[in-house]
Amino acid sequence: MRPDVGSNAYGFVFENNEAPLQVLIQQEVRNVITKYEPRVILQAVSVVINDATGDTPSLITITINYIVVITQQTDQVNITIGGP
Repeated sequence: MRPDVGSNAYGFVFENNEAPLQVLIQQEVRNVITKYEPRVILQAVSVVINDATGDTPSLITITINYIVVITQQTDQVNITIGGP
């Protein structure tokens, strides 16, 4: 087991849902991928935070664009956090 691998994602759970939070999450994702995933070249990380309204919970969507080093293939991952 490698206790040094990971991120501070849980540290953002109780942060205020404001623009600086998007930047903090984006930087954290970028830092973790750059540090721990040598098989990819990171192209872009975007974070969109949708506030809760009525019965709709807050959602955070993280989009990661990267190139796989060995194949030079471009790919994208979308991660949505929150909701039921």
